[in-house]
Amino acid sequence: MPLAERLLVIAFLAQICWTFFVAFLAGRARFQAAARREIRGDISLDMSAMPDYARKASNNMNNQWETPTLFYALILLTLVLHLYSLVLAVLAFVYVASRIGHTWIHTTSNIVLIRARVFFVGVGALILMTLILILDLLTGSII
Repeated sequence: MPLAERLLVIAFLAQICWTFFVAFLAGRARFQAAARREIRGDISLDMSAMPDYARKASNNMNNQWETPTLFYALILLTLVLHLYSLVLAVLAFVYVASRIGHTWIHTTSNIVLIRARVFFVGVGALILMTLILILDLLTGSII
């Protein structure tokens, strides 16, 4: 397996593992809130009855199903079409790092301007990956 292909698969699996980790954090926060009797109302319709720390974790878990779906699609398309390159692998790791940074900021200080910048680094990586794939398909040259 070529290095670039291997790195793309590693980034793909890293994002999956990160999603599982965030789900664990959200579940733990929810259980802690329940055990401490901090839930104030019905949570079956929304999470507003949860304390802030549990809502942050739950909201971040929901974020793991948003732009990461584009990431998964891009990686799978890259692998199926054999259009992998080291540039795409680096961008994939930038994306995963941005998701980790986003989770960290979201579930701790939650400074929105910093969180937004980190989010847009990840989205930028996805946009660049998309453009590279389009160019590769149109020109037949792998960047």
